[in-house]
Amino acid sequence: MVTDHITEALRVSSEFANKLDDLVARPSGFPIKTDGDWMLASQRAINASVHNSLLTLFRDNFPAGAFSLLRPVCETLVRVHLIAMGDPQVIEEMRTDKFRTKFFKHPEKVDNHFQLGGDFKSLYDQIMNFMHSAVHMGMEQMKRQFKGNDLEPNYPEHEIIAVINMSTVAKFLVTARVIERFQTDAEQQVVLALLREFTSLQP
Repeated sequence: MVTDHITEALRVSSEFANKLDDLVARPSGFPIKTDGDWMLASQRAINASVHNSLLTLFRDNFPAGAFSLLRPVCETLVRVHLIAMGDPQVIEEMRTDKFRTKFFKHPEKVDNHFQLGGDFKSLYDQIMNFMHSAVHMGMEQMKRQFKGNDLEPNYPEHEIIAVINMSTVAKFLVTARVIERFQTDAEQQVVLALLREFTSLQP
């Protein structure tokens, strides 16, 4: 069941996601000059599509499908930051499709490079806590398919809202890295202001 609180979380997320997409939109596209540029633009497009899909699935009361999209949300979040760091080995591994996310190494590496004070790893850990069983259709997902003896989705409201918010913050961070690469300081400041506004609306 999609409650009033979930509906409001979906509305707020969609509103801010649209603002971010409008900010990134360029009539002539991105000035692609390197493999890293191309990868960054591609990962942002994937992230935007996955985020919108996650919101749509929650809106239509398909929470299992929405939870399963946390993995690509997390993947694009990590990849975008590693691409933005410009590590030639990472770029080559991604270009040849040999890259694998190192769950206990990459978040700290990103935090250190961008001087995020542990915020990236904190968000990453939150996503991972939801990912382990829920994303892989394990016991946590199975338990949430029943209400008593009735086969009906039974996801706590606070979990759904947490996933919506985590995906939205991931979209903010992905957008920030793309704007940092392709656009201006003024547009970067708009992203930060929108993020502050979004977080101020959270309980």
